[in-house]
Amino acid sequence: PVMHQGSLGEQALAWLILNLADGQTVTYHGGDTYGYSSYIGFNKLQSTGVIILLNYEIEGRQLEMGHEIMKLINKY
Repeated sequence: PVMHQGSLGEQALAWLILNLADGQTVTYHGGDTYGYSSYIGFNKLQSTGVIILLNYEIEGRQLEMGHEIMKLINKY
């Protein structure tokens, strides 16, 4: 089952699926908890991915960072 989650994209079994402005589809998950932040995202078609692990909480900005890195690595 898939649920629409607004600007976050679609959600399926705790993973979010987002179509980025450059046309790629990224499956990702991330969040903040007790002073730590994380992001994992991958593009299945291009076999690329990004993992961000931070030992401080940045209130969701790691999602933006992860998506921007995905755009950059799939540009080339």
